[in-house]
Amino acid sequence: MIYFLIAFISSCSNEEGNEKPKPRKVMTVVAGAYSERSIDFSGIVEPNIKSRLSFPLEGRLISRKVDVGDRVTLGEELASIEALEMELKLRSAKESLIKAKANANNAFNMALRIEKLFKIGVVSQSVFDKSQQDKVTMQSEVMKAEAALTNIREQLSFTKLFSPFDGVVINVSAEVDQNVMPGQEIVTVAKQQFRDAVVDVPITLSDIAIGTEFSVSLQTNPSFSIKGQLRKIAPEVDSLTRNIRFYIAIDNAPLDFKIGTLIIAKVFSDSSLQGIQLPISALLKKDDKNFVWIIKDSIVKALPVEISSYQGSSFIVNSGISYGTKVVVAGVNSLIEGQKVNVDQEIRE
Repeated sequence: MIYFLIAFISSCSNEEGNEKPKPRKVMTVVAGAYSERSIDFSGIVEPNIKSRLSFPLEGRLISRKVDVGDRVTLGEELASIEALEMELKLRSAKESLIKAKANANNAFNMALRIEKLFKIGVVSQSVFDKSQQDKVTMQSEVMKAEAALTNIREQLSFTKLFSPFDGVVINVSAEVDQNVMPGQEIVTVAKQQFRDAVVDVPITLSDIAIGTEFSVSLQTNPSFSIKGQLRKIAPEVDSLTRNIRFYIAIDNAPLDFKIGTLIIAKVFSDSSLQGIQLPISALLKKDDKNFVWIIKDSIVKALPVEISSYQGSSFIVNSGISYGTKVVVAGVNSLIEGQKVNVDQEIRE
């Protein structure tokens, strides 16, 4: 009897040990074509033409007459540094010029008298020659003094910053009483009528041509939009995001599109922007790479994909997957390679 019970228990244990794990139930979607006619990118309005102003001299900032947002006109004084040393040099240069002119005038009159005496044989040739040389030398000293005065006046003008055009102040980088260095940015002025909508787009879309038309709208009011044209594409790619920067010209746009305003730029799609649209829940990120789980013969496999853009709660795949492929859209972080699954629900979009 005891032997029979042991055999029965052993038989039950073997049956439990041989039982295979049940297939995991998953939700899937069938990969379909991206059907939207446009792709949106968020960005900001930036000036097309701007000037970063700085002093060529070191000094203490004694005035800054503008702040961010102030409108300025051509030639308007914006800031200045202490000019005491320059003003002392200017005074000295003026005095030197007055003295040089007096010496030159004396030399001229002396040469004129000696010339008359030389003609009647009262003075020698050497005295005459020296008087002429003194006249030339003193005139040369006047020219040197004038050049020195011009140079000091030019340096004195470097102690003030003036607006190079009519525009608006978009940045200030120094405060009054701060000691500033040569070339240090103090104020940045931009032309308001020349503006760009600046957006970052995936490198996969970098073949969009210069001149391509975009629709640009305010993030605070998407229904209000204007037209812009792609003016410039940045030559470098961001090493972290793999995005590239687009500059979309919106010259003479309404004042609602002021510098610093957040915008949405929309480009109408063509064949280069097509792809497969999947819900964001299908995306698996691993080792800084993008994957999706596909199902073949009830087995899951992680497939690497390239993403061209994100569209709210979905993303667009431009390579790595085929139309009609079944893609897992839930629990992607808990699956393992080669795991057997059953489709619990197939989502139709």
